[in-house]
Amino acid sequence: MIDKLFIYGSLCEGMIHHKVIKDSIVRCIPAEIRGSAYRLNVGYPVYLNEGDGVVKGYLVELKPSEILAAMLDEFYGVNHRQPNRSVHERMFTQVLVDNSMVEAQVYALRPKKLPKDAVLITDGNWEADFDSQKPLEDRFSEEEIQYIEKIGKTTGREVIPYTPMTRQLEKQGIVVDKGRRPALTPYGKEIFKYLGL
Repeated sequence: MIDKLFIYGSLCEGMIHHKVIKDSIVRCIPAEIRGSAYRLNVGYPVYLNEGDGVVKGYLVELKPSEILAAMLDEFYGVNHRQPNRSVHERMFTQVLVDNSMVEAQVYALRPKKLPKDAVLITDGNWEADFDSQKPLEDRFSEEEIQYIEKIGKTTGREVIPYTPMTRQLEKQGIVVDKGRRPALTPYGKEIFKYLGL
C-alpha cells in the first residue's frame, strides 16, 4: 500500500505517465529529497538514493489502493520475489515539504541498473533539464512511432518488413536486425515503454 509517494519524471502532471496515478491523487505538493537525479537517453530522469544532492519533485498523497501499488511496482520493474533482479526499489525515505520532513515512499533506481550513458543532473532540477531537451514524443514522426509500436508488440511470429525507416531507426540505435527480422534494442524498449505504446 502506498499513501504518500515522492514522484519525479514521467509520473508528474503534464508528463506522459501521469495518467497512471492521476485519479488516485488526493493532494500534490512541491517537495525535495536527498540523492541524485540522472537523465536517461530517452530524456526522462531516474532517482538514485545516493549522494548528498537535492532532487526536486512532488509529494503526492494517494487514495490507498493495493492495485495502484502493484501497477506502480510493475511499471518500475520491482521484483519482490527476487529483489536483485529489480530495476527499481520501492523504499521509505524522508521528504522535505514546506520546511518539514515527511516520511514517504519513492522508487529509487538500483545503482547497478544505471545505464553508462545516463547524465547526472547536477542541480537535481530534472524539470529544467527536461525542458531544455526535445520531448521524447516530439523526436519521432507519427509513422516512426507506429513502427516502433508494431515491433514492440510483435510476438515474433509476425513478419515486419524492412523499410528505409528500419535502417534509419537502426542508425539511431532503436532497432536491431535479429536474424532477418527487426527487433527493439534495449534503448528501443525504453522508448516503447516511455511512449506508453
